[in-house]
Amino acid sequence: MHDISPIRAKSGTNQEGTSAHNRRVMIEALRLNGALSRADLARATQLTKQAVSNIIEDLERDGLVVALEAVRKGRGQPFTPYRLVP
Repeated sequence: MHDISPIRAKSGTNQEGTSAHNRRVMIEALRLNGALSRADLARATQLTKQAVSNIIEDLERDGLVVALEAVRKGRGQPFTPYRLVP
């Protein structure tokens, strides 16, 4: 999704008991970069794809992020970008 410039983000941690920190890291990455896919968020924050998926689901449920229309780029599955709710 962001082929030209690197994604700006702090690193998350995959250790137990750090969900609040990881939520803040993901919110900050979306704030700095605009809309990002789950894969972009995983690469930028160094979190596992499963951790990113769980956090995105929580943030969506809490009304903090919204999924945008799926984007198809070349072959493979389309990706869904997420952005912060204003």
